[in-house]
Amino acid sequence: MMMGQLKTVYADHWWGRLTLCGALLLSAIILYRLDDGFPPWAWRFSLEVFPQLPSLWAVRGSNVLLPLVGLLLLSFLLFVLWSTLFVAFGRVTLDWWHYLKEKQSFSQDMREAEELAQQMVTMQLQRTAEIESHTDSVKTAAQLQGNSRYNRSVVDTVGATLCALPVIDIEQCDTLTVGKTTSDEADEQQTLELQTVQRGVLQLLVGVETDPGIARKNAPNEDSVLALEGTRPFGGELQPVGLFVVADGMGGHAHGQEASQLAVQAIHEAIVPTLQRATEENEDQLFAELLKEGVHRANLAIYQRNRDSQEQQQGKMGTTITAALVVNTQAYIVNVGDSRTYRYRQGEGLKQLTHDHSVVARLVEHGIITSDDVYTHPQRNQIYRCLGDHPSVQADFFKVDLEVHDLLLLCSDGLWEMVRDADIEKIITSSHPHATQISTILMQAALNRGGADNVSIVVVGIEPLD
Repeated sequence: MMMGQLKTVYADHWWGRLTLCGALLLSAIILYRLDDGFPPWAWRFSLEVFPQLPSLWAVRGSNVLLPLVGLLLLSFLLFVLWSTLFVAFGRVTLDWWHYLKEKQSFSQDMREAEELAQQMVTMQLQRTAEIESHTDSVKTAAQLQGNSRYNRSVVDTVGATLCALPVIDIEQCDTLTVGKTTSDEADEQQTLELQTVQRGVLQLLVGVETDPGIARKNAPNEDSVLALEGTRPFGGELQPVGLFVVADGMGGHAHGQEASQLAVQAIHEAIVPTLQRATEENEDQLFAELLKEGVHRANLAIYQRNRDSQEQQQGKMGTTITAALVVNTQAYIVNVGDSRTYRYRQGEGLKQLTHDHSVVARLVEHGIITSDDVYTHPQRNQIYRCLGDHPSVQADFFKVDLEVHDLLLLCSDGLWEMVRDADIEKIITSSHPHATQISTILMQAALNRGGADNVSIVVVGIEPLD
């Protein structure tokens, strides 16, 4: 365990490598002084003795063997020590060279990512401006008709933007306006004034990235991501609403991809239709039940597919999942497995909201290993809870109060295993509040540090509407 901790310190911290360099240099100085220079005196003495070995044998006979063996053993020991030092110096020098080269490459990647992210921010601002223009035009049209009276007429107009990756069959980055008009002129005498929906004061800034990773770039991406953002009328104004899901499939490339897609599709179908019909009564309970129902449906869908696959003698599938339903400044979060949801808050930093259902997380909870050992432990990829294993699954549920400028990060283990929490926090801090820029730079960091697994990232920021 101690050796594993030392390796983690050496790999993750520059001062660990610097300390090792100092220890090696001190060892070399001590050995140099004890050996009376270099090459060591034992080697020099051996070179003088061996040519005289026949004459020494003639004079002293077998008595010369014991000191000769001792001299050979000492020479060999010194050879091992000096060789170890030279190899260690070479290894550390090579590691420093790789570190500096990686740092330079990472800086270049970050510059390119920031340029790309800035372009994405500009596009997002343009899209937001178009949505605001559309909402204002709807409001103006309603105000022009404000003096008209309707006989049992209710008009609800909702402006929403839907954006999802192509892992599910829904509209991609479209603007949707939903209008509903009902009338019953024969039975009702009461009249209602046309209700207008005021523009809200908050908005969701969303950044989404997914990549198969460096090690699996030629294989299907087993991760699936859903990002839906929009608005809803509440208390006479529009509130931001979003549904965000990250699912990390398991069971082989094809099976893992199918499992994660089934999970995302099931949650979408369980939540979105009901969310569009939601009322203002008992919303906390409603949203919690929606998420739990979505996870239940997703688990059943994958479990049923596993039963069908067993009959056809095919492989088993499963998936981890973390999902967040954001309604104004409330976040309803659920997770199963080791996909994570974090919250970033200025002044407080990064905080992991979800709990990993993994073997190493249990070991950390019981104090058997440290949190740093999670990244190098041989059982780090073993989880004890996922969707699809059993007909029912226990999911962790959290309700989190958000503040303006808070940020949620949903990700698969392909991110947090490659980029440690401290580095994630630094990246978010440097690019806050630009969600697209944060997601792009986080992806570049994960790929630059090896990209050993599929990487999926959803960044959601709560910001004032300019």
